[in-house]
Amino acid sequence: MASRRWTAALVGGALWAVALPAVAQSVTVSAQSLERKLGFRKSDQEPTWLSYSDCTGNDELSFETTLVSAVGLSLEVWVGSGSDCNPYEARQGSSPTCWQVYKTNPQATTQKVKIRAQDIIAQNKTTDGTWGPGTGTAADCDVSGAASEGQQITLYFMLVDGTGQPKGTGSNYPTKFDVVGPPAPEGVSAGVGEDLLVVSWDASTASDLIGYRVYCDPKPGATAPANGPMADAGAAGSGGAAGASNDAATDGSSDASSDAASDAAAAGTGGTGGSDGGSAGNASCPSAALTPGLRPDSAYQCGSVTGKLETSANAGDLTNGVNYAVAVAGVDRVGNSGPLSSVACGSPQPVDDFFELYRRAGGKGGGGFCAIGADPSRAGLAALGVALLAFALRRRRS
Repeated sequence: MASRRWTAALVGGALWAVALPAVAQSVTVSAQSLERKLGFRKSDQEPTWLSYSDCTGNDELSFETTLVSAVGLSLEVWVGSGSDCNPYEARQGSSPTCWQVYKTNPQATTQKVKIRAQDIIAQNKTTDGTWGPGTGTAADCDVSGAASEGQQITLYFMLVDGTGQPKGTGSNYPTKFDVVGPPAPEGVSAGVGEDLLVVSWDASTASDLIGYRVYCDPKPGATAPANGPMADAGAAGSGGAAGASNDAATDGSSDASSDAASDAAAAGTGGTGGSDGGSAGNASCPSAALTPGLRPDSAYQCGSVTGKLETSANAGDLTNGVNYAVAVAGVDRVGNSGPLSSVACGSPQPVDDFFELYRRAGGKGGGGFCAIGADPSRAGLAALGVALLAFALRRRRS
């Protein structure tokens, strides 16, 4: 009798155990858990997107995941752009639209998932199965034909069985990668200043533009270009440099104003003479470092400005008398530089201030307006007028 009761109890317990509802498998990811090896950009610079420098710098995204009933399953992360990665065909079919960036056999209910930026962007290599965790390289960061506004992607976290089928509930994390900067600006020219060039360009309507960077060869602090000596000062585009060295006031007050006017005219035409470099650069200031249409080398950056509506910037830390090749690239909201513009030429020159011009034009004042006196001579007034004209012209030129 007792054995029957034990048997009934065992059968009842077995039935009770079978009747228990199975705990559904799941993987949960909190967006707030995201960490980045290279750190985050500012809040107005799309801090969660992947940029070109994130890719070349081998950035890594880290997520905390919480797993339920993951024993015997693998934790995988797949990336898709505009397609759902849950169906088998999207991942393992004959024409997959998603690519794998992470896989492990979880040993705990929490799992730290680290995903390389290069693996995410390496989907552009092939879809023949050669992509996968650890296969992305810096070369994959140069995405052919990518849109300058970036590419929308989604990371799919899922538990997968031995046949490749997802089990339970997964998690998604949407983001974007943008590895191409804005189109190159047009109409680039270089005006003369002291130890600098004033570089100008036409306004752009690019949607992702937030500013511009200016690049110089020779690079700031150097006096020789990347490919050896440049053309002499008489070449096209260097006229402004030569004209700027003619001091309007050195001939005295009688012809100072005409000299100043011709000096300004020379600078105006010469400073912009090399603005149309074309696809092969500019023969007047050849550069192996600045190639129109290609991504610039940050080592040659010599100036920048923030603002979509800006159309000029100073190229600074230059050397007077040195002929420079200059080009401009747009910058987008994640910090990508776009391709370089055509190359312009310019040579910084000393720029006299007002009081130097005033004294050279015959002025006798002691160095300030108050020192000119209440009843200046006609010669003094003439000198003052000439100096003001020359100063204004030089200020406009620089």
